[in-house]
Amino acid sequence: MDGTTCIASCGSVFKIADSNKVCNICGPMTYYSYVTDSCVTNCPDYLVPDSTNRKCINCKVTGMFFYNGACVASSCPALTVIEDSSRNGCDTCAAKSQYYENGVCVLNCSAGRISDPQAICIACADNQVIKDNICVSNCGDRQYYDANRICNACPIGKVVQLNYA
Repeated sequence: MDGTTCIASCGSVFKIADSNKVCNICGPMTYYSYVTDSCVTNCPDYLVPDSTNRKCINCKVTGMFFYNGACVASSCPALTVIEDSSRNGCDTCAAKSQYYENGVCVLNCSAGRISDPQAICIACADNQVIKDNICVSNCGDRQYYDANRICNACPIGKVVQLNYA
């Protein structure tokens, strides 16, 4: 007969005691979750399955960060921010309908910057201005650019003064 020794607890976190007080290892394709104290097929939010030890891992406990369903390095990946510091969870700003600028998520890009397709705030090249949230080489007819290099229409009755250097 297996298990001829009595112990105070199952010891390793990937074993659980059933109603008969017998330690069991989680079966194939299941993982021990300390959150539910049971074997689960899907680990709870912010926990990652460890198929070697058959348990759900908390990335923060291992000094790593949670991103896209996995534990990653010792910081959030480039262009992501800590979304939940209590769990070391990383996320993109776009996932929160915000923009990434200077390491943080913002509701709008700062003056003189536009958002690229990945919701990252960028500045136009020095020889460009912003027209309709796009970097262009010039504003166009009856438009001027302001101190933030954003194109604006001239008010009715006004004309554009061109400055040639």
